[in-house]
Amino acid sequence: MKRYIRAMASKRDKALQHAGFYSDSIIEHIIKIVVYSDVRKGDVIHWIDELSGWLHDVGTITLKPNGKKLKPKDIEITTFGWMGDELHDYASLLNMFQHDNKRGKFNYSDKESYPYVETTRELAQELMDVCYDVMTETIPMICDKNEYSFQQYKNALCKVFVKYL
Repeated sequence: MKRYIRAMASKRDKALQHAGFYSDSIIEHIIKIVVYSDVRKGDVIHWIDELSGWLHDVGTITLKPNGKKLKPKDIEITTFGWMGDELHDYASLLNMFQHDNKRGKFNYSDKESYPYVETTRELAQELMDVCYDVMTETIPMICDKNEYSFQQYKNALCKVFVKYL
């Protein structure tokens, strides 16, 4: 029942709000994969599964009254756009993650924070490249008139994150 309600067509403003709902969780999980895949190797598939679920949910959004999907630019702006498009934006995201991590926001099952990682130009560039690849792979799926399954999103993300698996 809950899935049916989410898949119903929405007015544009409501649809845009829904599309942006997971944006902070998406970047946090991409950061975890890029930065901590070597520390928490067993969690990478779990993080990809969560990303797949969120992106699949965004892909179910349709607009009233015609049932059309959001445009790629809408998804880029609401779901991914706040990440930024400059290297310093990604360095800032990494610094904010480290700040929140230090304050205890990101603990894994044994209640330990993730290890501190220095934000370098190379790491920010890697994060920016991976985020771009995630957008390139998934935005067309989200906006396509055909509905993609959770597994199809997971397969697309596994292609992007293959080096971290």
